[in-house]
Amino acid sequence: MVWRFWARFPGMARGGMQEVDLDDGRSEVDGAPPRPSRRRGRWWVGGAAVVTVLGVVGFQVVADARERAAVARLAAVPGVLAPIGDGLPIRWQSDSLDRLEVAAVVDGVMIGPMTAEDGSQVLVATDLATGTVRWSTELYGPDPARTRSQSASGVSAPACVPTTDGADPAQIACLVSDGFTRYGDDLQEFPATTTFVQVVDTADGRKVARWDATGASLVVLDGVAVLASYAATDQAPPDGSVDIDARDLLTGDPRWTARTPALTRGLDMDQTLVPPRLSKVGDYVGLDQRDRATMLFDATGARVYEEELAVDRTHGPVAGGSVTGEPSSGRLLQDTYLGSGLSVTRVLGGDKPSFTYDGAPILTAVDDGSARGLLLFGADRSVQGDVVGGGVLHGVDVETGSVRWKTHIPIAGFSVALVARGRVVVATITGLAAVDARSGEQLWSVDAPKGWQFSYPMMDAHHVLVTATKVDDASHIDLVALDPTTGEQGWRTPLPEGVDYVYGVGDALLGSAQGTDGPEGLMRLG
Repeated sequence: MVWRFWARFPGMARGGMQEVDLDDGRSEVDGAPPRPSRRRGRWWVGGAAVVTVLGVVGFQVVADARERAAVARLAAVPGVLAPIGDGLPIRWQSDSLDRLEVAAVVDGVMIGPMTAEDGSQVLVATDLATGTVRWSTELYGPDPARTRSQSASGVSAPACVPTTDGADPAQIACLVSDGFTRYGDDLQEFPATTTFVQVVDTADGRKVARWDATGASLVVLDGVAVLASYAATDQAPPDGSVDIDARDLLTGDPRWTARTPALTRGLDMDQTLVPPRLSKVGDYVGLDQRDRATMLFDATGARVYEEELAVDRTHGPVAGGSVTGEPSSGRLLQDTYLGSGLSVTRVLGGDKPSFTYDGAPILTAVDDGSARGLLLFGADRSVQGDVVGGGVLHGVDVETGSVRWKTHIPIAGFSVALVARGRVVVATITGLAAVDARSGEQLWSVDAPKGWQFSYPMMDAHHVLVTATKVDDASHIDLVALDPTTGEQGWRTPLPEGVDYVYGVGDALLGSAQGTDGPEGLMRLG
């Protein structure tokens, strides 16, 4: 029997292709005379080398395939941008869409309300790939007062929210009013005389339902529109008590109502321009009552949670706070700021145990699920007075509130994080840092170049992306791409002229160009 082996690996067979007869040990290389059989042992050396090379090549092929699969999975995670290349070409530009406030992204289409040049309120759907307006639905007609305020400092837009959780909601509900707040140095409220809820189909902009309403905030839970507004009282400004009115989303039929108690501190005039804050995550609606506890309601109006926040007030009075949803865990996070600059957070969640944690929550802009059950907190010092190196990043178990790890890095205030492939990337006071999501071990840290300041991080499936702004010239902004494994810089390129702000919507990197006389446009980059 003759076993013949053919190889074309460089350096393995001089002259190209070699045939070896294992029965007689004789070989021919491109027609050369047979060599003596004493060289027979060299086949086994060459064979071992071939096996080694094949093993290395096979391993690399498998590793490359796994990497491609991991990149593809990461690319599908909400918040991860399409690949951004060096040079940042402008893919499309619009002179008007800079006024749009994004409510949802449906099948690659960005949908949100905006005020048109004539003061009318419209819901606009824009293809993120091309910048083409798919449809535009008028919510309220022209308004000269809005036009004047819009051209001066800008105005508040209708509150529009998707009617279901998850990707690609079929409908959007908007709380529409002829009242609005004018922004700028001279904040001014224009009271409403007409308010209604308009439900719009996200596929074609068709109006599905409309009914008269009262309220200043809106969320939708299980087919119920929940509206909130400060209760009318004899006091000016209002005492902070809130009326909640819940109605069927499509018919407007009453479902339930509630009134919450007055605040212990009341409201000042500026606070009345900000409506009561409703939050929704999972199966609950949360109402943030500033210096009182958050209240949680379910879709039937049952008050499932109400508790005074336990704060050691020796550190200072409550200075305010916020309530945000943490979608991956179905929790609501009530962050309370104290007058001394400290924060405490109440982690809420229906029938799950609630707990209080000393520190401010760090929300995730990207979360691929590789750090399941992990909440992130940052604090300069805790309520107990623990001061460690200017900042501590805490990884906390979402179910129990127990600390999984602490890493001493200078966390930036009001930071956001990226959780991807087992890493947590956060903004620091001086730049960015990455830690292992399981152990908290610091993997790398990068400082912004001298004279520059980094923004919060974004990412595509290959890079961590951050803008670098020149400290003494805010018009000079670069986009920097870093390797997520090492933090090393991949490339750095200036933003297009006039672009002073970039952010992600869907998988698109959008750039906003502001002028002295108002918005100049919106563009997609990369």
